[in-house]
Amino acid sequence: MLFWPSVPGTGPFEGSDKVVHVAIFLTLAALGRRAGLRPVPLLAGLLLYAVGSELLQGLEPNRSSSATDATADLVGVLIGLAIAPGVRWWRGTRRTSTARNPTLD
Repeated sequence: MLFWPSVPGTGPFEGSDKVVHVAIFLTLAALGRRAGLRPVPLLAGLLLYAVGSELLQGLEPNRSSSATDATADLVGVLIGLAIAPGVRWWRGTRRTSTARNPTLD
């Protein structure tokens, strides 16, 4: 989605594109942590990706780069990094509870 040659259209509300940016980068960060990547290199890589993708979008004739989009990307990364340990813990407690009580499957 970040590299489509033109903007896919307007969203259902003002600023909905920022929600999409947050969601994309939150997912990338959380999955990166789930894959075992360390937080600092993951943060650095995703930050470079966010800024780089915005710069590349600025080169497209029907697109533009935006500092607010890059900021939304960074917010998504930070949220993803923050929630990843909690998701891991929650999944572990669910797995433990179902192992004790097979009727929950």
